[in-house]
This record gives sequence, C-alpha cells and structure tokens, in this order.
Amino acid sequence: MGKVLAFVLAGGRSESLGVLTKHRTMAAVPFGGRYRVIDFTLSNCVNSRVHTVHIATQYSPHSLQQHLQSGRPWDLDRRDGGVWLLQPYMGRTDSNWYRGTADALFQNLDMIATHRPEMILVLSGDQVYRMDYGEMIRQHRRNKAEVTMAVKPMDSTESERFGMVEIGGNRVVRFDEKPTRTNLGFVNLGVYLFEARFLIDRLQELVPAGHYDLVWDVLMPGVQERRVAPFLFEGYWEDLGTLDSYYLANRCLLPSASGYLLDQHWPIYTLSEERPPAKFGATASVYNSIVANGCRVFGRVENSILFPGVLIGEGSVVRDSIVFSGTQIHRRCRVVRCLLDKDVVIGDAAVLGSETAGDANLGRVTAGEPEVLTAEGLTVVGKSSRIPADFSCTRPAMFDSHLAEDAVRLAFSAAS
Repeated sequence: MGKVLAFVLAGGRSESLGVLTKHRTMAAVPFGGRYRVIDFTLSNCVNSRVHTVHIATQYSPHSLQQHLQSGRPWDLDRRDGGVWLLQPYMGRTDSNWYRGTADALFQNLDMIATHRPEMILVLSGDQVYRMDYGEMIRQHRRNKAEVTMAVKPMDSTESERFGMVEIGGNRVVRFDEKPTRTNLGFVNLGVYLFEARFLIDRLQELVPAGHYDLVWDVLMPGVQERRVAPFLFEGYWEDLGTLDSYYLANRCLLPSASGYLLDQHWPIYTLSEERPPAKFGATASVYNSIVANGCRVFGRVENSILFPGVLIGEGSVVRDSIVFSGTQIHRRCRVVRCLLDKDVVIGDAAVLGSETAGDANLGRVTAGEPEVLTAEGLTVVGKSSRIPADFSCTRPAMFDSHLAEDAVRLAFSAAS
C-alpha cells in the first residue's frame, strides 16, 4: 500500500455534542473507556497497511496533538511513511483557515506531492468502524475507477444526517446530500478513494474559483459524470455527529452487546495511560460495565463505562452512564444516563440525570449556545465542573465546563 496516502479530515467541531467538543475537536473526544474517536480511523489505516497518513486539524487541536504525539502507538513513527499533523498556514500577509474539506486538501497539496501517491484515501476522523481499506483499493483497481466511495445499506429514516446514494451496476448514479425524504437505500460513509491525478487536477481547478467542499464540488459532479464507483461495506459503522449516536456507539462495547466493533484480529491502537490497576472496595458492585485502569470503585456501577482514574464513592449508584478520566463521584450519589467529561467532581448525595429516555431538549446551565436535542434523555456535564453536595437535577440538562459549585446553583436556579 506504499502508493496510497491517507488524508484524515479531523478539524471539525460537532455543535450537537455541546460541551464535549468545547475544548477539543470531535476526533479527540474520548470513546469506549480508553480510546479517542480518531483511533479507529488510524487503526484501520495501519491494519490495512496504509502507513502514510496526513491529518488536517483546525478547531481546538491541542488535545488531538497531545494524543497523537509521534504516532508510535499506531506504528506511524517511521522513516518510510508516518503521520503528519497539518494545520492551516499563516503567511506574512495572510492566514487561511480551511474553508471547507476540499480546501483542506488543496492547502496541503505540496505536502501530498512530496509522497507522489498514486491514490489518495480521504477519511473522516469522527467515525467509529472497522474497515479493510485494502479490499476497497483492490476493487478500485479492478473497476479502473477514478473515485470509489464506501456505501452501506441503511434505513432512509435517518437520511437527514447523511448523504444517500443510488447504485447502478458498478457506478454510483445518484447522490443526494442529507435529503429530508428519499427512496435511496445506501448511505455515503465518508470514505473516499481517489486517483491522485484526478483529485489534484480537480482541486487545482475548483478551489481557486471559490469551490471549497469535497462533496458538493468534487464528488457530486463526479457522480453525474459516472466517474464514481461504490464499495459496499456491511460491517458496523457510526458517525458520531449527535449526543445520542455517540452514547449508543459507546454502549455497543458493553459486555452484553455483540462485540462487533472490537476484534482481537483487528486491534484498535491508542496512547495508553500508565495507571495502577483498578481497585474495588468491599461495598463495590459492577454489572455489565467497562472499568478502566486506575479506577477506584466503592459503590454500584451498572451498564456504564468508566475511563481511567474515576472514583465511585461508597453508597453511590452509577447507571447507564459514561464517565471520563479523573472524574470523582463522591458518596451516596445517584448518576443515571449521564455523560461526565474529564475531572468533574460530584459532591456527596448529589442526584444527576433522568431515569428514562424520551425526546428531550437539553436545558443548558450555561449561555450563548444553541439547544441540543437528545432522544436518550441524557445529562451532560462539561470538563472540570463541580456539582455541589445534595444538588439534584433529574431532567436532561447540559452543564458548561469549569463551573464552580456556586455557579451551578445559581445557573440551574435561573434555568429552572
């Protein structure tokens, strides 16, 4: 696969994830008890023997940069190939943020050209799936295609979130981007393989003329010209563009799930945190959960995911929740259907979260940001916030990051 270069688009923030992406790009959001979302895309590259990877970053890249470092956990710290983090440049007279996905590629054509690839694999950094890109590359060569697009059969009820396509023979013959209603039965997975010469020529023609989007300005015209071939993928794939999809994808890793996202023969590599083993007190009880290293559990944990270094105090119950690294849930708390970001502190006897799912609008304990919808009835607490002792919030809500206890009381009282 030495003639294939992977270009990962990892610069976006998903507004629908609220405070989880306030301080980090979507690709750097923690996932599954030990991973970051981008680990799945990078591991797919390595397992497929694609070892030259460019990652375009833009929004709040520091967490992602710290996680990736030299690329060693993914075997990408190599002389032949390796990983490059590409940020928008700043010149003497101007500076250009990426104005779209096509522009992110265009601004880095000089870096791409140094590797002289025959094919360019364009990927998203905010999806979780296991895919052998080698199969896609072999089919692309057999079809003698200029572009190959990964697609998957999917119920059209979620079409407003995705691009939907129609297949005719070995070509994509129709492509509708996020239609309100559709009879098309395949979803665009955001995994594209281009002949390098075709993509470079199109970018050099379109971007200087003000066309910055890869889907609208490159792929859709390519479909109309019958230049795009489909690659049918039937494995698990999820785009983490909403709180609900993020929450449900995490729960696919629980012991009671089928385990189709992780496979020992297709490992997902990550930068591991060096922490001591998890500890369980005499009063601890854990059911159908993931408990990472460094956790200390003295209460009851059910159907939940605990990242490294989490404390669950004696008498506390944590159910159907995802708790990020370093968070402390003190004694006699009740935490249900919650997403708790890093280093949150929940005071003694606090009650947080709704017991039942159902269409909900997240009332924000913050200001200046749009409301977020969740059908799962989730409560979200931002990084390093402190929930006071004896505090109670039993409806879906979103708490901003870095809130002090007095600020939580005041903001929640005003929101109520």
